[in-house]
Amino acid sequence: MEIRPGDPIMLSPDYGVDPVLSRYLCRSGFSRLGQETKRNYTDDYRVFFDFLWARGKNWCDADADDLWDFEDWRTRSPRNSGRIGGARWNRGLAALTRLYGWALSAVGDG
Repeated sequence: MEIRPGDPIMLSPDYGVDPVLSRYLCRSGFSRLGQETKRNYTDDYRVFFDFLWARGKNWCDADADDLWDFEDWRTRSPRNSGRIGGARWNRGLAALTRLYGWALSAVGDG
């Protein structure tokens, strides 16, 4: 896969590059989003992926309980000094819905 200038790349905390996630960021409908939307969505992904990593999980291992726990931590938990409001949560949820919807279809495509 060719990575072009301006394509976002995400590294795991151990500096790994996930080829499926890279394909999503560089070659799916995500790549046609506006620059600001891509920046915002990748920031939302980073926060969720870091949350999962702290639980010993990769993005592709997430389940519904992880999302519920993340929503609680992100919006209400006193353990999170960077809590966010509803509009920002909704944007992040839209980003995650886009990613995981794509991942489900990509798996189905083989």
